[in-house]
Amino acid sequence: MLKGKDMLSIHDLSVDEVQEILALAKELKAKQKAGVPHEILKGKTLGMLFEKSSTRTRVSFETGMYQLGGQALFLSNRDLQLGRGEPIRDTARVLSRYLDGIMIRTFGHDRVEELAKWADIPVINALTDLLHPCQVLTDLLTIEEYKGKNLKGLKMAYVGDGNNMTNSFLYGCAKVGMTFVAATPEDYRPDETVFKNALEDAKETGAALSLVTDPKEAVKDADIVTVVTSGAAKPFIDDKWLKPGVLLSLPAEMRVPKDFMLSCRKVIDNKAMHQLWKEFQNCEGDFHENVGIISSYMIQYIDEGLMTWDDVTNIGDIIAGKAPGRTSHDESILFCMGGMPVSDVAWGTEVYNKALEMGIGTKLNLWDEPYKL
Repeated sequence: MLKGKDMLSIHDLSVDEVQEILALAKELKAKQKAGVPHEILKGKTLGMLFEKSSTRTRVSFETGMYQLGGQALFLSNRDLQLGRGEPIRDTARVLSRYLDGIMIRTFGHDRVEELAKWADIPVINALTDLLHPCQVLTDLLTIEEYKGKNLKGLKMAYVGDGNNMTNSFLYGCAKVGMTFVAATPEDYRPDETVFKNALEDAKETGAALSLVTDPKEAVKDADIVTVVTSGAAKPFIDDKWLKPGVLLSLPAEMRVPKDFMLSCRKVIDNKAMHQLWKEFQNCEGDFHENVGIISSYMIQYIDEGLMTWDDVTNIGDIIAGKAPGRTSHDESILFCMGGMPVSDVAWGTEVYNKALEMGIGTKLNLWDEPYKL
């Protein structure tokens, strides 16, 4: 039973608790899509403590609380005595008297642990430099939706530096019985203690966890590949290393064979945004050498007449049911994320509608006529 429990690390959860979270998330998501009321947090208030800012984290938690019938209260260091040197234990005690739960996004993991130690209400880790558990649980749900309910036996490959996502993937995959291989530079491996703990967790589920330095070794026969690198690092992944039906999730730069790029299913966050990047970038030389994102290769091949924008699908169209999702078990999908402000717009819309509902706010006349492209 998870009621009243802190959520600091997936390592702290049992195998059954992870499955309980995924099952409940799937149920609530279905109800939200169907328009079925599910205000299970009605009358509850979540304090969202941001020592490290984020668009997506704030929008996700605030919208989630709203949809579940509760209320989210945004708190930053500028708004709290914490920003003036108040000990975190005192902040924890005070907030526990007013709120039903605390979400914190911060830097050092010790901050989250200390907050949870002194708080009398549940504390949720929304990100630290060490771990990002909520993101990985969300990723596991997405994998389950696209790859089938049974995650056990699926292989995930991670290419990039060892960071809070790598650490949390180790814990998450260990709890659900997946194979996880991380290819990282030798000097940028995941946290050693996390890896040891994850190996112990894996004994219960039969998960296989390993760390390598060669991307080829990591992605061979993988069902899911995620690449997290800086623009300076552009790893090459040969489609011959991949199994049919692979999902390549790419928030970073990566190179793949030209034939694979042309033949795979290409999904993107927003075509118009990437088209405008090309228009306004005004780069000298090859576009993909100046822009650290894989859509630059799509744009190059479109310019060369090898494909068209009709060969690229907006993720929003899939979500809205205007375009099909996976069409076959063997369909290989490349998903390119450029980082778009749609979440800012969604959050702003929620705030605007709430302000109208409450009769508060001041209208600002920012322009006489809307700007037209």
